Amino acid sequence: MSDTKRSLSQRLRRLVAKIYAGVLVLVLCWTGFMAVRYLIAIVTQPLTVPPALLQTNPKLDVASLRGPQAPRLPGLQARAPISHFHKGRDWRPFEPHNGCTAEGCHSPLPHSQAMKLPTFANFHVTALDCRACHTKATAQPTPMVWINKATSAPQGIPAILALTAFLSTQAQAAREAPAEHQGKLLGLLKAVLDTHSFDPVMVDLYRLLQTVEPGSPVWRSTLDALAQELSSNIYGEYAARLAPAALAEGLADDNEALLKQAADYRDAPTGSAARKEIIKAVHEGVLAQPPGCASCHIDKPGAVDFEAVGFTPQRSAMLHNLRLAELMEQIRKGEKFYLPQLLGTE
Repeated sequence: MSDTKRSLSQRLRRLVAKIYAGVLVLVLCWTGFMAVRYLIAIVTQPLTVPPALLQTNPKLDVASLRGPQAPRLPGLQARAPISHFHKGRDWRPFEPHNGCTAEGCHSPLPHSQAMKLPTFANFHVTALDCRACHTKATAQPTPMVWINKATSAPQGIPAILALTAFLSTQAQAAREAPAEHQGKLLGLLKAVLDTHSFDPVMVDLYRLLQTVEPGSPVWRSTLDALAQELSSNIYGEYAARLAPAALAEGLADDNEALLKQAADYRDAPTGSAARKEIIKAVHEGVLAQPPGCASCHIDKPGAVDFEAVGFTPQRSAMLHNLRLAELMEQIRKGEKFYLPQLLGTE
């Protein structure tokens, strides 16, 4: 009996050993297969960008913009996905005083695929009032003023442009006499932070400048970091938009009138003569096809004096001689075009 038990035990051990060996062989085969498959894949298949970095779903309809749960994206998450880099930030604040968009007549990104260059036209919606382009100019350049988005009232040069100008033109003077410039620097940076929602890096830089000794090595390195960080946080969003000075004083009243006309349009029957009359009245004097890119970025003098509205001399010179605008003009006219050497010489 003991021999039988011993034989059974030996058979069981051999069976377990065979099962173990079989599983081990399967694991090794599977691992080898996956390794070879991975090597073939990375050689023969191009790498792809994760879909999360390519796609975005900005909600720009009026209901979403007005809703209490509007997606106000914070700081670091507000950077644009790769495939939508030209949109800057997904979140575009609702503007209650913008008569063209507040009632949903036009989208906050109003230039659609119906025109040849919708993306490049939409570049300008955060910095230009609709009437800046869609009203016939009476002078060249046209006197412009900044209109506060929250109040629809004229204001001075936006804080972010004032700080950029300070860092561009007075940084060296601040280094030579830091104590004299510390107050202005902190005041400008505080105004920027009060106006814009930036990522924590900007806030930390402000706190550093507040606490370290002006002129110290840490203070100087922080000043350099601020200049670099500020340039990466500008998306053409200034919390204000440029409008012709001749229209600025009455802009709030004009917007109120547009809101009233939009309400009357909704109340009128669909397809009625009343609606047609309202549409005609709203768009009276509006240029359906405004001048192209050349009017501001190529012509001399241009339609806008960029330096007069707060841009640095270097930035103004670049905007007045924008080679990309020449390309856009050729596309708009349906002409043959060639990609220019935007960053090089002829």
